[in-house]
Amino acid sequence: MSASSENLGFYTELFFEAVPDAFLDVRESRFRWQEGDRELPILLSRDYLALYNFGFAPSQGLPQLTPGSIQRVGFEITIANGQRQAKFQGRIVGFSDRYNSILVPQPFMDWANAHFGDALSTKEPSRLILEVDNPLASDFLDFVAENNYELSTGRLVGGQIQTMVGFLTLLLLFIGGLIFLLSLLIFLLNFRLLVVQSRDDIGLLLQIGYRQRQIYTFLNRRLQYWFANIGIGTALTLIVAHWLLGLSARAQGLEIPLMIHPLVWILGVLLSAGFVYLNYWSIRQNVVQTDLQ
Repeated sequence: MSASSENLGFYTELFFEAVPDAFLDVRESRFRWQEGDRELPILLSRDYLALYNFGFAPSQGLPQLTPGSIQRVGFEITIANGQRQAKFQGRIVGFSDRYNSILVPQPFMDWANAHFGDALSTKEPSRLILEVDNPLASDFLDFVAENNYELSTGRLVGGQIQTMVGFLTLLLLFIGGLIFLLSLLIFLLNFRLLVVQSRDDIGLLLQIGYRQRQIYTFLNRRLQYWFANIGIGTALTLIVAHWLLGLSARAQGLEIPLMIHPLVWILGVLLSAGFVYLNYWSIRQNVVQTDLQ
C-alpha cells in the first residue's frame, strides 16, 4: 500500500488501520465510505503531522503543513496484491489524539481485506481497545501487568486529568453548597433581626388597623426586590465569566461550551424559589409572633 502526491512531490509506503466508530475520538461527518466511492477519508495521528513538520519535511526540503492546509491536499492511494490493484483519492479529514496510526473507515478496511487480503492466513489481533471507568484503577493496572500488555500512556494521562477534574468539581460543589447554606442562614437572620428591630413599628401598624398579611407581604416584596437585583447581577457575572473562561480554554485546545448548561439555570431557579419561599415563611412567622405579643 502506498501514497503519493504530485503537489508535495513525495512517495511513501504506508499502512491503514480501522477501529469501530464508537471508539473514535474525532466526530467527523466526512469520515464515511461505501463500496464504489473513489475518495477515501483518512484520520491522521496528530503526532504524525508533528513528525512530518519537524523531522521529515525539513530534511527533504518539503513545505511544512498546518492541520488546515494538509486537509486541502489530495493523495493518491494505491493498494496492490499481485496482479490486483486499486487506486483511491485519499484526503485527510481529521486528526486523532488517541491513536498513533492512520485510520480509515471500517467498511473500507473490510472491503480491502476481502479483495486484497490473504484469505488463507489468520492473524491474531495486534492491539486491544478498552473502555474503562478509571484507567488508573489498581485492578485495571494489575490486569495489564499480569497479561504483559503495553498501554498507550497518552490516554492514561488524559484519564488522570479527568479524575482530578472530577475530584475538583466535587470539591467545588461541596464548597459552593456550603456557601449557599451560609448565605441562606445570613439572609434569614438579617430579616429576622429586621423584624425584631421593627417590632414596635409593626405593633403600632397592627393597632391602627393594618393586617398581618399586609405587613409581611410588604416586607416580602422588599426582600424579593433586593434578591432579584442580586440574582440578576450574579447571573450576568456568571455568563460573562463562563464565556471568557470558555474562550481561554478553547485557545488552549480544550473544548468547553461557551453557554451555560440549561440544567444549571433550572437548578438555580429551583433553589431561588425555595430560598424566597423560606424567607417568606420566616418573615410571616415573625410578624405573627409580634402580633401575639
